[in-house]
Amino acid sequence: MPEREPSFEQEEKEIDPEFIGKVENAKLQIPDKVNLLLVKAGVKPATEITFNVGSDGEIISLTTKELEDIESLIGQSGLPYEIMRTIISPEKPELIEALVSGSADTLEKIKVAFEAMPSMQEVERGEYSHERRMSNYKDLGTAFGYPPTAVEAFTGQGAKERLDDKNLRQEVRESDAFIFSRFALSKDNWQEELKQGEVWADCIRSLSPKLYQEMREHVEAALENKAEIFQEIEEMPSEILEKGRELIKPLGEKIKKLKEE
Repeated sequence: MPEREPSFEQEEKEIDPEFIGKVENAKLQIPDKVNLLLVKAGVKPATEITFNVGSDGEIISLTTKELEDIESLIGQSGLPYEIMRTIISPEKPELIEALVSGSADTLEKIKVAFEAMPSMQEVERGEYSHERRMSNYKDLGTAFGYPPTAVEAFTGQGAKERLDDKNLRQEVRESDAFIFSRFALSKDNWQEELKQGEVWADCIRSLSPKLYQEMREHVEAALENKAEIFQEIEEMPSEILEKGRELIKPLGEKIKKLKEE
């Protein structure tokens, strides 16, 4: 791997081992634990931690007491943070988003970007254009410390094109740089962008070997599951695939319309 030049440069800070242990044992998703420590260490400008109260699912579900414990843990980090709550609907649980930053200025930028996100009513009425959505994502990606070219490729707001990571060599996909990047890569600058992931991997390996290994296993399992899904799709009878295309065609037309707005 060539010499690293991260997009967010700041001297790594020491962290109390007791706090690291609390993060390791917290009821949070593994990537959220990693990102919280990266922000605390000063090598990532900000992060978002998402969970909900009162329901099971892909998003971590917490009891009220567990939520209080997480808020306390974030407070113990000494970092500027904001807890944002959203009631999705009367039937669904409360969505909790913890915005954590290394500086008050960056936290304020993230809050502005989140507050610019649309309500469910705006989405349903088609009032949230593709361009506006990508502009929000650009602001957030920049605030979270993702390389500018990667943000440009993901949002489509610029000349950079997004890379399909299936086209990367297996050794790259298994590297620390790729596993700890957690952002979309661009076609013509992915090698430089992965240097940021390598910096984050080095930091976590040093701070918490336990969490470093858990993160590798977490992403490797996700990639394996993704590969299995693609394989199942390829093995499906052609008539089933054709029926699936017919079912999703109206959705594709709606997305195309949004992009043209």
